[in-house]
Amino acid sequence: MATAIGTRLAGWCRSGVAAGATAATAAAAAAWVLPRPSVHAEAGRPSPPPSSAAPTGAAAAAAGAAAASAAAARGDRRAAASSPPLPAFPTVVAGWGANLAGQLGVGHERSAGRPTPLCLAHPSSPITGLAAGPATSAALTADGRVYTCGCGAYGATGHGDDTNLNIPREVVWVSTGSGGSGGAPVGGAPAQSRIVAVALGGTHTLLVDAAGVLYTCGRALPAGHGGTSAVLSPTALSLPDGAGSRVVAVAAGRNHCLAVDDLGGVYAWGAGYDGALGLGTKVDARTPTRVPLTPVAGGGGRDGSPPVVTAAAAGRDFSLLLTATGRVLSAGCDDSGQLGVGRGHPSRYVRSFGPLAGPIGDATIIAVAAGDSHGLALDADGQVWAWGAGADGSLGDGQRGSDAPLARRVEGIDGRVVAVDAGGGHSAALTDTGVLYLWGRGRDGQLGRADSGREGQGVGASGGQAAVLASAAAYALTPVALTGVGEVTAMALGGDHTLALLRADGEEGGADARRV
Repeated sequence: MATAIGTRLAGWCRSGVAAGATAATAAAAAAWVLPRPSVHAEAGRPSPPPSSAAPTGAAAAAAGAAAASAAAARGDRRAAASSPPLPAFPTVVAGWGANLAGQLGVGHERSAGRPTPLCLAHPSSPITGLAAGPATSAALTADGRVYTCGCGAYGATGHGDDTNLNIPREVVWVSTGSGGSGGAPVGGAPAQSRIVAVALGGTHTLLVDAAGVLYTCGRALPAGHGGTSAVLSPTALSLPDGAGSRVVAVAAGRNHCLAVDDLGGVYAWGAGYDGALGLGTKVDARTPTRVPLTPVAGGGGRDGSPPVVTAAAAGRDFSLLLTATGRVLSAGCDDSGQLGVGRGHPSRYVRSFGPLAGPIGDATIIAVAAGDSHGLALDADGQVWAWGAGADGSLGDGQRGSDAPLARRVEGIDGRVVAVDAGGGHSAALTDTGVLYLWGRGRDGQLGRADSGREGQGVGASGGQAAVLASAAAYALTPVALTGVGEVTAMALGGDHTLALLRADGEEGGADARRV
């Protein structure tokens, strides 16, 4: 639910950016395609690959590809998942947490409290990014293919129907029109539609291709085509006249969307509840609408021009924008202080974008993420800021249930942070050494620390890195490092689940670190 996979995206955040998060350290990460995990491997946090090596060689690749293709052709998900793995890449895609809609992509709908490898069945290109929504997940490959799983309501996963998927499937319908339900299957995005960014919302998905063309699918309102019927397959969506020539960033909230063009302009559509669109009203926008930004709102040019926006994040009912000058703007619901503007305004919502207040105004912010009702920001010094709802410790300040209307620095992270993301009630920070810190809500195992002990207890300020294992229902009031999984190269947080790319070359932690 944060900001970025591929370029920058805010998958819902989660953020996102997302999606997801500026999980933008997905650099040259690649995915080790694994067979369907056994029922004994159902746990959930990002962990390196299993100790057994995957078959290699042309014969194994051909056999695996043929088996997966045949299984997919006859709609046999289980057969596709259990087919021989294809050539190994240096990373593993893992997921953990809630899984009621199959969003973990592990072949069943049981939640996982420790990292479990996703059943990806396409090895020809490395995975370079991840995105997560409230109940959906996506993986993006280096050659522009997208795999999704989870809740398919309203066509949110982009497969031409509304069924749930518990194994990731490649999105194969990419139409070129606007307002329809998608085109015919094309067996993967054509060269001109190589996808570079993905954002997942409550019941919708946003895709951006290498040419800067935006595609959407899902529920009619957030899909943005102006109709009243669900858009079951990704369909090109045009921005209004006067927009830049390409979309460079997208964000998806529960029921609204944001897009940033190459000129720094922002466009919003979807539910206008509580002013989340930043259009000055609470009215819904059925198609992309230019967001008015004033020079006062966030440090525009010295000539008094409006701020240039470079990224966006969308939460449940609020939105965040990041400007080229490193300032954060917010609009929408402020019930829990998620706008980060303090308590100086009389309303429970703000309809137009304005700058965050407090000490964060003196920092240069380089990434933002929006959770359900809290926000995260990463500054140029590698420090994390948090504000908004503090239920279950989502702010990482050692307190449970205490909201913060002004952003404050998150303490207890060892190292320089390079990416942040926010989920429904949990938060994450990834350091430049590949260590993933998580904190906040853990009731569905999304913190990845599950064992059989301390049912329902949380990890407090004294927990530290030693408190790695806890009940799947535990919450963490301060950042806790995920250990025993090797190096994490990228992550994305959904409503109550977490995804990560884990290095599988054994460089970190030896053989033990390669087990899931």
